[in-house]
Amino acid sequence: MKNRFKIYGLGFSLLVLLNTSAGAQVLSDTAMLHMIKRGVDYIYNYQFDKASAVYEKIKARFPGHPVPYLYRGMLTYWKYFPLIPSSPALKGFSEDLLTCIDLCTQKKNKAR
Repeated sequence: MKNRFKIYGLGFSLLVLLNTSAGAQVLSDTAMLHMIKRGVDYIYNYQFDKASAVYEKIKARFPGHPVPYLYRGMLTYWKYFPLIPSSPALKGFSEDLLTCIDLCTQKKNKAR
């Protein structure tokens, strides 16, 4: 339960950071925002094939943006839940979230 709150806290923090540091370009694209919401619904409904298709569209629309990495990290987390230290998927999950954080930091530093 404690780890779940960490994940939610991280996700919320990253969304706030994405909104402020990435120019909010994702948030201004309402069609893509609806697609992301639908993709999150797919993830929570364990429809991982559909969620993966949404990821491909996000990645194509926003290359080099933190959002695809955050989305894929969330997809990996739920697809391989519980994601424990010995899980083979942990490496990809960690790399996605660290890449997301790095991209947010880079964008934030450029904005200064």
